[in-house]
Amino acid sequence: MNDAEKYFWTKQDGDVTRLGLTKDAQDELGNITYLDLPKVGDQVQAGETFASMEAEKAVSDMPSPVSGIVKEINPALKDDLDVLNGDWDQAWMLTLTTK
Repeated sequence: MNDAEKYFWTKQDGDVTRLGLTKDAQDELGNITYLDLPKVGDQVQAGETFASMEAEKAVSDMPSPVSGIVKEINPALKDDLDVLNGDWDQAWMLTLTTK
């Protein structure tokens, strides 16, 4: 299992894929204190760094598990990064158009 598969779950709906933190990632990283994501419209490549995170237990550049164009950033992240430490369906970061 590579880091992208260990740290991120994906949920595909047609040509849109939602990407979020797995429970393993939440446990290993601890509370996220800083997150730098690409902007809407940016291209993301599978296996390449798409996010930088600082957390209680680690600072990491995170590889994407999928390729695509950023369609949406989780709006809840603007106000509170703690959402990334919640249930998997709330701990999503972004959606990608993956045609």
